[in-house]
Amino acid sequence: MSDVPSSAQFIQQVSDAESQAVFKLGIVSDLFTNGTAKIQFDGEETASEKQYAYLDGYMPTVGDRVLLAVTSSSHVILGKISYNTTPSSGSTGNFTTLSVTGTTSLSGNLGFFGSTARTQTSISDMSSLQTTESPDSTYSSNEVNMLNHMKQDMTNTYNKLKDILNALQDLGLV
Repeated sequence: MSDVPSSAQFIQQVSDAESQAVFKLGIVSDLFTNGTAKIQFDGEETASEKQYAYLDGYMPTVGDRVLLAVTSSSHVILGKISYNTTPSSGSTGNFTTLSVTGTTSLSGNLGFFGSTARTQTSISDMSSLQTTESPDSTYSSNEVNMLNHMKQDMTNTYNKLKDILNALQDLGLV
């Protein structure tokens, strides 16, 4: 017998393959204790007792109408289908994840340090931290020496703060 199908067998195989859906629709009818969903597929009277996995960006809720992808042994919930509803925000750029594979620029008052966005803050003028005062003749030489050391320490601290401020400005955080 030949391994090559006849034309009738081939047409039957193609028809069978086409009749198998790649996606299915259903409603989350219940949740298991671990959070996976119990689905009632469209056209079926009862919900399946099987637990269905879902993609990380979606959390099943009872009553959600969902799209599932058929896998080799089960189905995976791709997400909720929204219909006859107004989006929660009418603004543009409403998203939860932004992936950039090149360079991008950001204008505004939001900066990124690591993977966390930070709102840009303002820092008042630091020149008010500097003093031009010097000890006068009413101080002993020991007090003058101590005050001069403190003034030098304050100048060093001021300069380090300026360095930090400049670094934050370079990052767009202030």
